[in-house]
Amino acid sequence: MYAEIRAKWYPCLTWRDCLAMVNGSFIRTYRLPRALLIGLLWTALLPIGAGRVMAADFTYIVQPGDNLWNLTGRYLKSVDYWPRLQAYNRVLYPHAMRPGSSLLIPLKWLRREAVVARVVGVHGHAEVQRGEQVSPLKAGVAIAVGEILRTSVDGSLTLEFPDGSRSLLGPNSEMRMGELWRLRGLTAQQVLIELPRGHLENEVESRRPPANGRFIIDTPAGIAAVRGTHFRVDAADQQVRSETLRGEVVLQNEKGQVRLGHGTGSLARVGQAPIPPVQLLPAPQLDHLPERAGRPPLDLPFPDIPGASAYRTQLAATADFSTIDSDQVSTTARVRSVGDLADARYRLRVRAIDVNGFEGLDAEREIEINAFPEPPFPSQPVQDGFVAEETPEFRWTRSGEDGHYRFQLASDHAFRSLLADADKLTEPSFIYKASLSPGEYFWRVALTTPQEGVGPFSDPQRFRRPSPGLWPKPFEWRNDQLELRWRATGADDRYQVQLANDILFQQLVLDQESPQPVVAFAKPAAGTYYIRVRSFLSDGSPGPWGKPQIFEVPANYWPLLWMLLPVLLIVP
Repeated sequence: MYAEIRAKWYPCLTWRDCLAMVNGSFIRTYRLPRALLIGLLWTALLPIGAGRVMAADFTYIVQPGDNLWNLTGRYLKSVDYWPRLQAYNRVLYPHAMRPGSSLLIPLKWLRREAVVARVVGVHGHAEVQRGEQVSPLKAGVAIAVGEILRTSVDGSLTLEFPDGSRSLLGPNSEMRMGELWRLRGLTAQQVLIELPRGHLENEVESRRPPANGRFIIDTPAGIAAVRGTHFRVDAADQQVRSETLRGEVVLQNEKGQVRLGHGTGSLARVGQAPIPPVQLLPAPQLDHLPERAGRPPLDLPFPDIPGASAYRTQLAATADFSTIDSDQVSTTARVRSVGDLADARYRLRVRAIDVNGFEGLDAEREIEINAFPEPPFPSQPVQDGFVAEETPEFRWTRSGEDGHYRFQLASDHAFRSLLADADKLTEPSFIYKASLSPGEYFWRVALTTPQEGVGPFSDPQRFRRPSPGLWPKPFEWRNDQLELRWRATGADDRYQVQLANDILFQQLVLDQESPQPVVAFAKPAAGTYYIRVRSFLSDGSPGPWGKPQIFEVPANYWPLLWMLLPVLLIVP
């Protein structure tokens, strides 16, 4: 079988012919072993050369001063190869080669050297397995061929390769360094990573002229191969998902292959060909996010992306995201983070995720987290409470650190319409001396210390200043019914009326609610009564009681007079 394979594979003239053979019935007919399939992908990604290109040729761009003798001594396994190189490329003048021209060199003639990758960033727990030994990972550790890397559910790490390419291994992932070498004296780097599970984001260095580098990710469901691009690979549940952010990726398995250009993705399952390319979701809009955020965890909204079912937020202290300090997924369009982020400037990266799990294009910006010194705890008025005073007093806890307070009062949650902005307060209280009209308000407080500077504000505290207490109008007597009316406070408000025998309203005679500013009840027994009214806003929060009113129900003497009338008539 392999003789027939060589006969069919060897004479392909260009890399497009090779790809057609890889994608066609050739693979399905011969059911190629996985190692040979990877080898064909190495070959298929070779750049276009001049003339007839063998399956495993390296394209070298001639530099000034080059000739066949010094090139052979520099790059080939033996100086005895120079006549073969001359014949292979049909070079007429081996001592005078034109700079910029292409020279084809079979890979098997070139000298290789093993290289290592290095860990440049670790977050959370990550480990390396060398044989039977497992060790925790830290920045600076070298990773060689055959070594296995794993991350925990909260861990991630970044590898840097000799040519500057980088791979970010995400949480709960595992990879093995299958191949890592380069051609001696050249920058042509060859990388094969085995990814049985997890997420791998890759920034593959691309140089001009072409450096003939190869970068392949091998998963149980398919193989992703590139030469100079930015792409992601996610392997799980017998499937592989690949997304191209820049350049081009070939995703292939024994059933077929697809080419993924910028902004596209594909999915391959075990035993099934990769699906046609799908368009990735666009990058979210983050322009309106604040430049500075307070105490984490972050929870900042941004505009929805049509078609998104979730969003991923990543934060890193460095612009290259070599160490991911926070990696969170939310089902709503909100920037989310872990709660233990230190005060610093971070690089923020957000992308949308569609219903099929494809992660879209990235949006990035900077954001500063300023959580210390921690703000005081607001105490008065309480959250969603109300104040009856026109000049209310605000109180908060006293800090144990030296410093001063800043108080703000506003009529909106974003504090764009400030009513008070008092700084350098030495006591944990503030009295608003202007008259506060009925309505909804928000207040917050921050602490500044000499050691940590200006801290964040506390969470906004909402309260209401309700309308003044309700005063009922004079009673109207309708037969044996008393009807009480008062001024309406709002279209959706409800009201509560209490009638009692005492001014403390501990001996209630009536406790009734009404959707309208009127209530009617049976005439009570003769005596002195106290009555009061309050309103409930549409959200159910009660307003203050109005000032109690006093009224008398006079005794009815007419029945007694009718009983005494006969007696009065008999008396002379």
